[in-house]
Amino acid sequence: MPAKGTKDGSSTRPLTVREVNACSFESWYGVFRYRASSSVSSSSLSSSGEKGVRRWITVKSEIIELDEKFIEWLGTDGILLPKPRCGAALHPCDPRVNMEYDDNVEEGCPPIAEFYDLERRIESAITSLGGDVFPKLSWSCPVDASWVSGGSLKCRSAGEIFLLLKSSDFVQHDLRNAYDHCVSSKDEAMRRPVLVLRKWFDFSPSMEFRCFVDDNELVAACQRYCGVHYPFLSSKREELASIIDSFFEKYVRRVFSLDRYTIDVYVDKKGRAWIVDFAPLARGPQSADAPPPHALLSWKQLESLCGVDSSAADRDDDDDDVFRELRIVESTEEVDSQRTKVLGMHRVPIEIATGELNSSNIADYLEKLQKLQVDQDAAFSSDDETS
Repeated sequence: MPAKGTKDGSSTRPLTVREVNACSFESWYGVFRYRASSSVSSSSLSSSGEKGVRRWITVKSEIIELDEKFIEWLGTDGILLPKPRCGAALHPCDPRVNMEYDDNVEEGCPPIAEFYDLERRIESAITSLGGDVFPKLSWSCPVDASWVSGGSLKCRSAGEIFLLLKSSDFVQHDLRNAYDHCVSSKDEAMRRPVLVLRKWFDFSPSMEFRCFVDDNELVAACQRYCGVHYPFLSSKREELASIIDSFFEKYVRRVFSLDRYTIDVYVDKKGRAWIVDFAPLARGPQSADAPPPHALLSWKQLESLCGVDSSAADRDDDDDDVFRELRIVESTEEVDSQRTKVLGMHRVPIEIATGELNSSNIADYLEKLQKLQVDQDAAFSSDDETS
């Protein structure tokens, strides 16, 4: 029997391997990299002169396959970065510029990691994307680790990318927990995450929105980052809702492989929408304790919105109504209620909070941490020998 407030009970259906795989970057990027509107015939895709049809609707990116050795290194404790190639000219921004690597590894300590081929591929991708990139894995971006690079995800070197990935709990989720709540499936295999490098652009957090799709219908959107009140969004609510709705109808609806999902959309200064990412939208058996789909939208509210009949058959082509809900942080008081949640999710070293650690002395900080780790390893080794 369908759940109350939904059309088919999909809001409480368990997460599947297929849904997780469909939302991995490598699955959808090839579909939306070059995309005319869904109403344009395939014979017209090469017609660059068609009015209103854009060639790019997501940020240009490079996908790099990762081998098991690198995956294992990301999952190990410690922050010792991979040793650069002998004689390689490191970028001035690379945190390994002032690091010294001792080839004489003490007994009981793991060998220093080396990923020369991966570094070459990363450097090539950075160059092809214009020199500035931001990294992510198949599903997650290491935004929680931006403190290690002065609060930004902008990278110009392989070392910066290694450091962000190694420091991120979100990346660890992709490695260890991406399929945790999935029901078993014989039709779809779990995938090894890939490294994604995306072309850097000046991103305004105020203009990113998380959109909720049910039965191929856009039912709601929320301000993506709730830690700030942006007063100007109130006056632009209708305009933004129209832009997002038009973009979804023209480029995304019935093109993405799922019928229920979330899509993060960014609206630039020219009023153009861009695809940032996709994610599954499902509640498994643990739904009673599941966190809300968004800080501004509860499961009950979402189910209520999904329960309103908005099927394609009932939708008038001349109907100017857009989706039913665009939620934003309405006041500074509402920001305060969200801030505790955000701070609880993203913890940083005390040196960041006090201002002792910044982009200019991060290398010294890493060197101290590495020395501390070596001392601890030696102490544990000594304990083992005397026990």
